[in-house]
Amino acid sequence: MRWWLRLHRYLGLILAPLLLFYATSGAWQSLHLHEGWKDGGYIGRKILPRLSDVHIQRRLKGASLVFFRIVVVTMSVTFATAALIGVGVGFRMTRPRWLVWLCLFLGLLLLTSLVYLSYNAPRPKRKQKIAFISDVPMVFTAPDFCQVLG
Repeated sequence: MRWWLRLHRYLGLILAPLLLFYATSGAWQSLHLHEGWKDGGYIGRKILPRLSDVHIQRRLKGASLVFFRIVVVTMSVTFATAALIGVGVGFRMTRPRWLVWLCLFLGLLLLTSLVYLSYNAPRPKRKQKIAFISDVPMVFTAPDFCQVLG
């Protein structure tokens, strides 16, 4: 058991910087903080788009892209291993056991909810543009947007 705890600790320490980076960069990307607003009301910091490029491998090519993919796959496998060890340790050290099952169920419920919402979200048939008129965002499809502008 000590060996598993030690492995979990070291895997967690190795993964912590990568996990924190991907978690925070994913958060600011989902909130679009790395992009400035077209009306100039918000100007994103210059470092955020650069770091977002790392998150989504936008500018990598050749050997850099291969290295990036190796690091990401290794990180994913290591994270999954650390998570499974953590679940095992949770079962070993937590009493009552129903509490472990409850936490796992809640995590699975969150995941299922995100997948369901993502899968059932309406998908635009055409690329959409956002036009800011009187500081109120209005969504138009591409042909409608061109009619408003021209």
